[in-house]
Amino acid sequence: MGSIEGDGSLASFLAASIFTREVREFGRFGRYARWTHHRFVNAPPQQIPWQWRTKVPEDFSPKVVLRQDAEVIVEFYSCRVQKPVALFRHLDRYPPNSYTANNQDQVVAVAGSGGK
Repeated sequence: MGSIEGDGSLASFLAASIFTREVREFGRFGRYARWTHHRFVNAPPQQIPWQWRTKVPEDFSPKVVLRQDAEVIVEFYSCRVQKPVALFRHLDRYPPNSYTANNQDQVVAVAGSGGK
């Protein structure tokens, strides 16, 4: 991502976060695929009994924040639809004037008994 340039808009950082995960998936398939099995979510799927590993987030919508120190923080959630089914929080921190982020993907909930 060091050679990626964007227009500096908040939307471009969200796009960079998604693009980074897509690039990491390049060449992976079958049991080696990871990101391919994720779906963006604005709320936890209701048909699944979730076992929360963290406090239940109040808002699952994507967020992009420009901090006063020019760091950009991107947060969004996804659901891995392949077993083991889980909800993930993705948090990327972009230093000032850079599209090279520190990426953190955290499982916030797993499908309980009876989940798909």
